[in-house]
Amino acid sequence: MRKYSVEDKLRMVKLVLEEKHSIASIAASEGIHPTTLEEWVRNYQVSGIQAFHKKGWTKRTSAEKEVSVQEYLYGLGSLRDICKKYKISSMRTLRQWISLYNGHKKLNDSGTGGSSLMTKGRKTTFEERVEIASYCISHDHNYNYAEASEKFKVSY
Repeated sequence: MRKYSVEDKLRMVKLVLEEKHSIASIAASEGIHPTTLEEWVRNYQVSGIQAFHKKGWTKRTSAEKEVSVQEYLYGLGSLRDICKKYKISSMRTLRQWISLYNGHKKLNDSGTGGSSLMTKGRKTTFEERVEIASYCISHDHNYNYAEASEKFKVSY
């Protein structure tokens, strides 16, 4: 499988977005699957050029995964819509979460080694909870509870 440079991806995305070429025609001429190019376009629209520089997985809590799955299952958006809304880089990822959910399997928090954030807690004072909430807000981590949970050694 060929790896495409950031420049190649950006060039193809701009052909679609700026020059109004079809995804199918660009994909065919470049020898890639149309779904791959579609994901590059969607991710670029959501994250800009950073979409092509990002390495690794986005850490997500089981609650975040479950919300995206439930929105899809309740008909509140297509796979593409939900991926765009929650910045999920691949429809394949969302499909895997849906499969686990429908199979009554646990959607584990990512970035925590599969361990539950609910079991690592300790009692906190009101002031500590205010500090944790302030940290999340000031660091734009409103939805990255796993990181805050790890930093402050508290449960989700």
